[in-house]
Amino acid sequence: CAQNPCQNGGTCTDTGETYTCDCWAAWTGDNCETDVDECQQTPCQNGGTCTNTPGSYSCSCADGWTGTNCGEDVNECANSPCENGGTCTNTDGGYSCACSGSAIGRNCESNVSACGTNSCQNGGTCTTCFSGGVGSAHTFCDCLPGYSGDQCETDIDECSSAPCQNQGTCTEGVNTYSCSCPTGFDGDNCEIGT
Repeated sequence: CAQNPCQNGGTCTDTGETYTCDCWAAWTGDNCETDVDECQQTPCQNGGTCTNTPGSYSCSCADGWTGTNCGEDVNECANSPCENGGTCTNTDGGYSCACSGSAIGRNCESNVSACGTNSCQNGGTCTTCFSGGVGSAHTFCDCLPGYSGDQCETDIDECSSAPCQNQGTCTEGVNTYSCSCPTGFDGDNCEIGT
């Protein structure tokens, strides 16, 4: 042991005619000369990448994780990533934004009115439904009485229910109809005998 044969901080023990080296955990071999590859034990968690270094290792962490072994979740909400009044919720390895109003996008970064691209016909009113910032905005048309269809494009045929009685003739209008009654009948629906 007088020649200090143990390398890398190993401790030499004289055993008479020879010696033994007690090595640090990161080194092996008769004289503690061989680096142990700690990456073989997969110390990096949550998708981190391990790089062996002399006597140690280092982890490159995936997005959303930090710490020596990538075991600590990054609180992305600390940087307030949600815009336009969105509410941030931290999750393991990430975050989510609950958007308010007409804001959409991963960070509620877009402020849109989806009705700008949707034209309701015949006086219908466009309404935008947002699903809490998840997915895209959907629109629908609130139609005036007498119209139906996705864009209020269809005039409802009020004569389809055959409201005129006693063989009266129905004439359809917008949200209305009129009956032409045969001789001997009167009333809105030709229901009164004269």
